[in-house]
Amino acid sequence: MPLCVSQLITQGQQIILFDTNGASIASMQDSGNFVLYDSTGTTVLWESFDYPTDTLLADQRLRPHQTLFSSVSVTDQSIGVFKLSMQDNGNLVLYPNRGTEDLAYWASDTVGPNVTLNLDPGGFMYLSQNSTFVIKNYTERGYPTKDAIYRLTLDVDGILRLYYHDLSNMSVNGSVKWESSLYKCVAKGLCGLNGYCLEMNKAANCQCIPGFEFVDEKRRSLGCERNYTVESCKVSGVETSIHMTNLTITRLDDAAYVIQNASTQAECSSACLNDCNCEAALFTGQECKLQGLPLRYIQVDDSASSVVLIKVYSSSIENGLIPTNQSIVVKKVQQRGIIVIGGSLISFAVLVLLISGVIVYKSRVWAYKKISENQSVQLLEGIGPQAFSYAAMAVDIARGILYLHDGCENPIIHCDIKPQNILMDEHRRAKICDFGIAKLLEYDQTKTSTLLRGTPGYIAPEWIAKQHDITGEKQHDITVKVDVYSFGIVLFNILCCRKHVDKKCVLECYEKDELSKLVDYDDDEYVKKKEEVEQMVKIGLWCVQEDPSLRPHMKEVVLMLEGSVNVGTPPSHTSFFSAV
Repeated sequence: MPLCVSQLITQGQQIILFDTNGASIASMQDSGNFVLYDSTGTTVLWESFDYPTDTLLADQRLRPHQTLFSSVSVTDQSIGVFKLSMQDNGNLVLYPNRGTEDLAYWASDTVGPNVTLNLDPGGFMYLSQNSTFVIKNYTERGYPTKDAIYRLTLDVDGILRLYYHDLSNMSVNGSVKWESSLYKCVAKGLCGLNGYCLEMNKAANCQCIPGFEFVDEKRRSLGCERNYTVESCKVSGVETSIHMTNLTITRLDDAAYVIQNASTQAECSSACLNDCNCEAALFTGQECKLQGLPLRYIQVDDSASSVVLIKVYSSSIENGLIPTNQSIVVKKVQQRGIIVIGGSLISFAVLVLLISGVIVYKSRVWAYKKISENQSVQLLEGIGPQAFSYAAMAVDIARGILYLHDGCENPIIHCDIKPQNILMDEHRRAKICDFGIAKLLEYDQTKTSTLLRGTPGYIAPEWIAKQHDITGEKQHDITVKVDVYSFGIVLFNILCCRKHVDKKCVLECYEKDELSKLVDYDDDEYVKKKEEVEQMVKIGLWCVQEDPSLRPHMKEVVLMLEGSVNVGTPPSHTSFFSAV
């Protein structure tokens, strides 16, 4: 009877095996290799050794163009932050999963065609050419072979290790026979965005740069974010301190958007302080490299002569300097004025309440005007997204929607996310507006029933599906996922610099690797931004899934946009439009 196996799930990804009509026999071998045979049992149709994940077993090879990926954590085996790649030029390289070879933190430095990484049953680990000549060995022969199992694993921390397991004593965990680095903080990006690693007691310890805190204290590899929001680097009427703090003996491998000449650290600090787009700077002794957020690859290096400078915002309130949200500072100043007025008019209780209410209202209106200064413009109207960083713009919008869904006391479904309801202020910050048809949920409510609302082209499919099933007032059961769908369409608008984008066209261009047709870049610029464009398209395709359960939560969208989590491959064309 033919074996009905068509796909495997490994590290969160589906691997299509083949047309299974010819597979009749399956064998899990002692080596750990899972093999499918034809009906005669002699012809191998498929084997798992050809599809490595994070580990190589004895007699398994890593061939040119093959890759090992680290896992997210010990318990989460989906694709993590690092990868080991066997390049076609013969070089074996370790570097961040979202990076390129120039960010390698370990390499074999070998050259030649048909080079493979090999591990034999005796723990001998080596590189060979044409499966014949050993060109480099990492371990020596002579390790125990009786009741022994060896495995080569790319661990969560980005270090490649060779483990030995004694089958005669299973109570003892595997011992490390070889590792690519003894320095636990060698892997670039180990601590996520805006984080850096310090080795303490021979263990990696993640830290946040000044003014930042961990996204998740229990999963520090997700990186760090500000614990306050900076609406503007220049706020008048408030005693605001913006200063630079330094991280010595550090390197920064992120690309700078401006490089200036600076002979002193003070000159470099001043250059960043006077630039609202600058959030960090790398002073090398002669140059000052200005950079925005996020910072991806901060590394502590005792031999480094450079200094990383971080911009920190503080405000002088009650004789103390504290990091703060600038708009909150404005409101606090106004509220303190209200309290003074209220105290002086306490004998006129009713009048005081009336005056306080008016002042609070005007204070909020004034604070909003202070942010926008009447210079806001609609997204895609009067200005194109290429005048801004579309990645930063997308993060701003996603964070705004996330705040509506999770940050308010009661969740809010905006119901009309579209470019016309997104304003760009003079500081290049995106802001969501027009809550005229928004839906307020109860504290513990996950869905609601309401009339059809929204703008054609941005309406999620569940609105339309319900319309055909219900008569009368045509009520619709919706969740916050309708905003996720609309955000996906807006993401396509931003990428393509067009108001109307067909998601089918986006998916077809993605599957045919023709994304250059979607964006308004010349060839050289597209080559530089291809990876970023591809990631944004993949995020958008996940957001516009027909099935709401397949769409990510806005928290996941924000993390994907920030680069904190890996973006999986969207469903194929057939499954994507199965509900259309």
